[in-house]
Amino acid sequence: MTPAGVTHEIRNPLSSIKGLAKYFAERTPAGGESHELAQVMAKEADRLNRVVSELLELVKPAHLTLQQVDLNEVITHSLHLVSQDAASREIQLRFSANSTLPAIQADPDRLTQVLLNLYLNAIHAIGRQGTITVEANESSGDRVKIVVTDSGKGIAAEQLEAIFTPYFTTKADGTGLGLALCKQLSEMMDGSIGVSSEVLKGTTLFLTLTLEKLGHAEDPATEAPEA
Repeated sequence: MTPAGVTHEIRNPLSSIKGLAKYFAERTPAGGESHELAQVMAKEADRLNRVVSELLELVKPAHLTLQQVDLNEVITHSLHLVSQDAASREIQLRFSANSTLPAIQADPDRLTQVLLNLYLNAIHAIGRQGTITVEANESSGDRVKIVVTDSGKGIAAEQLEAIFTPYFTTKADGTGLGLALCKQLSEMMDGSIGVSSEVLKGTTLFLTLTLEKLGHAEDPATEAPEA
């Protein structure tokens, strides 16, 4: 069975479980134990659905649609997508467009997906009241570097090497696949991702893309056969 077939077989019962959980939640008094347990069931069904989706992304290379991309526009759009969540937590989002950045060849949807994962991890690390700063600049060797810095709790040195490993997470409800997927997608776009952090002082993630080679990248989806 293909990965997509397995995903379908898992999602069908998950949908039924979530539907039943909502059914019972609507028929029990709010605030009661039964109501809360039904809500937990629905939430866990959603979490499992996220795990399945992200796992599918990892085992089956995504299809890239390379096109000319204005990084300033992509970053501005991606920050807008998390602006309400950040505002509700009193987290400031800081980004100043860099007018000197050249356009690059990339998949804007996949790049947005990577950036959103980085922002959401930063928001989780901060919790409440803090700052997320995004910068984009040309780097050496015909490369461009996007830097996402947060004022969160930081990551212990012994955990830094593991954060891009599938299923590693410090979140109670995390899948442990988000940053692993970021690494895979950045490499598919002929880029790389790195991190530096200090406990209680925040974390900085570096997304580096190669300007010269991006326009000639092959679509991995056409090269890798399904398992």
